Amino acid sequence: MSRLVVLLLLVATRAAADGNPRIDVTVGQTVQVDVGVRRGLICDDLQIITPDLRTLGTHNYLVITGNAPGATQCRVGTEPGMVGILYDVVVAKKK
Repeated sequence: MSRLVVLLLLVATRAAADGNPRIDVTVGQTVQVDVGVRRGLICDDLQIITPDLRTLGTHNYLVITGNAPGATQCRVGTEPGMVGILYDVVVAKKK
């Protein structure tokens, strides 16, 4: 994994007050989060973000691009019997 991806992971993901992991992204920025072997993705507001789930090697990565300021949620791991993760995604304006 490149140093840039590791840096983006560290900067973009932090625990939210309600216990869900939080992903912060700015409009036009793309971040990746390692989701292990989880498969299946569903996000609430596709006007705020463009989500994708990509496989690199043996891991899957949630890829989020910010489209417009706002907040939404994405669940990764939607297959039956799989423990999913619910992410709070917050998109900020460009500085």
